[in-house]
Amino acid sequence: MTQVDPTGVDPVAQEAARIQVDLAAEAAGMAPLAEIGSTAGDLSRVQPLLEQLAAAVGNLLGTDRAVVWTTDPARQLLVPVAWVGFDDDYIGPIRVPYGAGSAGRAVSERGPVHICDVETSTDYAPWATAAVSQGVRAVLSVPMLTLGGEPVGALSSYFRSTAPPQARDLELADVYARQAAEIVERARLHSASLQLAQLERRRGSQLRSLADSALALSAADDLDTLLALVTEAAVAIVGAHQGVTTRLPTGWHDAVTYVSLSETYAAWRDYDVVPKGLGVLEAVVRDNRPLRLTPEQLLAHPDWRGLRDAPAHPPLPDYLAAPLIGRDGRNLGLIQLSHKLDDTAFTAEDEAMLVQLAQMASSTVERMEALAGERAARREAEQTAAAQAVLSEASAMFAELFEPDGIAHALVELLVPRLADLAVLHVVDADGQVTLAAVNTLDPADRQPAHDFFAGFPVDLDQPHGSGAALRTGLPQPPVQLTAEILRAASPDAETANRLASFAHGSVVSVPLLARGRTVGALSLLRDEPYAEVVLAQAVDIARRAALALDNANRYAFERDVAVTLQRSLLPRQLATGTHFTAAARYLPGAQGTQVGGDWYDLIEVGDGALFLVVGDVMGRGVAAAAQMGQLQATVRAYALEGHGPAQVLQRLDRVVQAVDDLHFTTCVMARVDPSTGRAVLASAGHLPPLLCTAAGEATLIELDPGLPLGVGDPQFSEREVHVGRGGLLLFYTDGLVESRTAPIGDGLERLATCLRGPVRSAEAACDDVLAALGREGGYDDDTAVLALLLSPAEGSVELRLPGVAPSAAVARHAVRDLVPGDSDVAQLLVTEMVANAVRHVGVAELLVRAAVTVAGLRVEVVDASPVLPTPSLTPSDDQESGRGLLLLDALARTWGVQPENGGKCVWFELELD
Repeated sequence: MTQVDPTGVDPVAQEAARIQVDLAAEAAGMAPLAEIGSTAGDLSRVQPLLEQLAAAVGNLLGTDRAVVWTTDPARQLLVPVAWVGFDDDYIGPIRVPYGAGSAGRAVSERGPVHICDVETSTDYAPWATAAVSQGVRAVLSVPMLTLGGEPVGALSSYFRSTAPPQARDLELADVYARQAAEIVERARLHSASLQLAQLERRRGSQLRSLADSALALSAADDLDTLLALVTEAAVAIVGAHQGVTTRLPTGWHDAVTYVSLSETYAAWRDYDVVPKGLGVLEAVVRDNRPLRLTPEQLLAHPDWRGLRDAPAHPPLPDYLAAPLIGRDGRNLGLIQLSHKLDDTAFTAEDEAMLVQLAQMASSTVERMEALAGERAARREAEQTAAAQAVLSEASAMFAELFEPDGIAHALVELLVPRLADLAVLHVVDADGQVTLAAVNTLDPADRQPAHDFFAGFPVDLDQPHGSGAALRTGLPQPPVQLTAEILRAASPDAETANRLASFAHGSVVSVPLLARGRTVGALSLLRDEPYAEVVLAQAVDIARRAALALDNANRYAFERDVAVTLQRSLLPRQLATGTHFTAAARYLPGAQGTQVGGDWYDLIEVGDGALFLVVGDVMGRGVAAAAQMGQLQATVRAYALEGHGPAQVLQRLDRVVQAVDDLHFTTCVMARVDPSTGRAVLASAGHLPPLLCTAAGEATLIELDPGLPLGVGDPQFSEREVHVGRGGLLLFYTDGLVESRTAPIGDGLERLATCLRGPVRSAEAACDDVLAALGREGGYDDDTAVLALLLSPAEGSVELRLPGVAPSAAVARHAVRDLVPGDSDVAQLLVTEMVANAVRHVGVAELLVRAAVTVAGLRVEVVDASPVLPTPSLTPSDDQESGRGLLLLDALARTWGVQPENGGKCVWFELELD
């Protein structure tokens, strides 16, 4: 209960009065309302005052977050116009339907609404996740009511806790809300008055023109304007409280009417059930003659009863009407007047004036409709031309796209705004499931909310309209004007129907996407303007082209995936590594829009520590090229393991290519390398020259006798020996690395040599560097294969990239033994333990082992991709089989440690050497 102090003054009323005074003072400092723009509902000039209101009510309720919402009656939504404590990007786009959330309920219920926990409130479900992310737990909304009790918005405060507000705070918040309502109402009324004043001035000018030039109605350019001019002219010239002009195109069922009522009949201005074909109205149209009746004559007229009994119709004390008659004598409609301003009866002069006005209006209606027919024909021709342009653009666009997602998004982007304000595309996947493929909206801000909504909106094949009906029948669905009943029928529940209404309104057409006798999807187009049958035909044609493009893209994607899978399965999964060398390779299939080619690489250990390197390119694309590449790869491996040199292998491979019909034109380069001595023997069959990079950083292309490609005939392959040297790099590649449509191949070769000048860090880095330098990181038209062999640098260091398997421990142990022979027992033990621990306990796919002899001794590092750091067990139990690796490091190493590296970790130790 409100407390009253001993003086008898209500403290809440006193505080309310103070608030009103303070706000009035604030308003006095603002720009006068006369400066507000004429746009209805424009509150931009009073927004600072509303922000002060929001801050004040937030301070009153103990929160720093508040929002002033105003009503948008046309869309039954609340729109934020002023706020404090929220980012503009968060609160600005929010629209709250009447009856939803806290603010929407406050407006509908015309009373305060407190939601104590937004996470559990069903009313707040659409905004709960975003609100919680903003730190909001509870919200209080107070309706902004005018003196007449009509809501113009809501004043909302947002809290970080769930404590309910005090009764006194609610009363004061209501005062703020009413003050905000007054500010909003004044702004809107003034804006509306400016509009009315402009309209009156325009009408006055039109009336003067009508009086000066015998009511020349030729200035009107549409039927609604003409009916308004005629009605207002009749009301002004004759002087009546009521005026109605009706155009009857084909009868009362499609009548177009304009009504003018004076202040005397203001209560009936919202009356929208205009009588059609009742009583005296029908008598004027039927007889096609004017009709003038006094009150007594009106009551006695045999056709009066039907109009008199029309529900909620304004009373008619008397009556004057004149028909609109065409040149051929047919009726076009009528003008009606009632209740003269001076309360006298209509005279013959009044009737003559109205008949003359009706004759002018009739001529103008016929002229206007004739012009409208010409404009419609011209507009149809323009629409047809625009449709052809859209179809041409669609055809060109689909011809360049090979990815289903790209086609789907390009389709909806093409259609908005050309044919729709909202375009929704669903596709049918291989399992027959209907999924959302793409959404586009006229307002970019609505695009993501619309996508999120339709991604979860069920497409039921039993739906009578929309995508479900198009998918079920395989037939285009005729244009439908959306209604609340249609949206409810298409939605699983009322809440979804309400959300659907925020996106789907106006007219909708839905067409299936048919390709090769199969329905692959459905396209729905929505816009406020009604759809005509010609637009439906355009949509069907575009959908047909899109369906073929999608079907081709899906087929191509499947074939390409098969080819890529086959290609990758035939290439080596892991390259050999050793004490004296490391190797790396890259294979990049062509970008989307091209099929996989026949590029391949291989690294073969052929005995005595020697390596056989090969890179080749089989002409052709797709699965066939990949399969042929696999045959050649296996053949090369077999001949290399028999001990043949590069030229001998090429000669034998050429005979294989010529003998097998399915094998195509092929280029290839091979090398036999001894990593311990750096000696390399190379031979080429029409392939690009390899690149040699010395340890000193010099990069040159190796000049080889290119020879003829395999399969051409009369092969003559020659060998050349080069010295790679310790720390040197040998790089093989296919033409996809250096070729370009816009530059000669020599430019690509020059860029290749330039990008590897300087000491090479590793074989992996060399592959990455050349791909980046030649712009192949993000894909390219052609396949690209790269193979790099790096000989270990001078004695004193070693770097091994090993698979995460148990035998890798032995490889690492042997490498350390070779690095420090005679003084490596402890080092071998420790590196074995470190690699074994990483393989067993971490389970990584790959390890990097680095060892180096420095002035301080031996340092060994084991790097893996797991960020989990090892935890030593200082007192393992007697029956425990593991957990002693770190104890060995701690006991035997001079120093050791663990540190993060490249998203994983590095375990290292150092030993003193004799």
